[in-house]
Amino acid sequence: MKQRFIALLAFSALIIYGCAKEKSKGDNKTQTISQSSWKYQSASVDQDNNGTGDFAVPPGTFQNCETDNVITFKTDGTGTLDEGASKCNTADPQTISFTWNFSANETILNINTPILAGVGGDFKIITLTNTQLVLSKLLTVPGIPAPVTIIVTFVH
Repeated sequence: MKQRFIALLAFSALIIYGCAKEKSKGDNKTQTISQSSWKYQSASVDQDNNGTGDFAVPPGTFQNCETDNVITFKTDGTGTLDEGASKCNTADPQTISFTWNFSANETILNINTPILAGVGGDFKIITLTNTQLVLSKLLTVPGIPAPVTIIVTFVH
């Protein structure tokens, strides 16, 4: 009887552990990206395309009215871009709705609306944690003669 109880207890523990592990694997990136709003922290140029910034983007690449924006992703694949305290164009709405999704095994984030300096579309996810979202994209930047990979960091 005692061995049956121990076997039953061990079996129950395995079931509970397995379910908890499966639940945590589920939609983890969706939960992480949508847990709180994101705000611009920094941007750099990845000249050698190794996933790390080599130098800061040239001054004036992003305006203050762009870097004060707040981006909120929702678990249903929608989101909002809030213009923040300053707008680049006073006629623009304070908030803009967008849709988003992950692709390529959740290594690409697609946003259907420009979120920073008129840029939207597919972004490579460098880092997505509870406190940091780092994205990269090949862009043409004023002051740099050829397209370069820009890495943008957002934080909570």
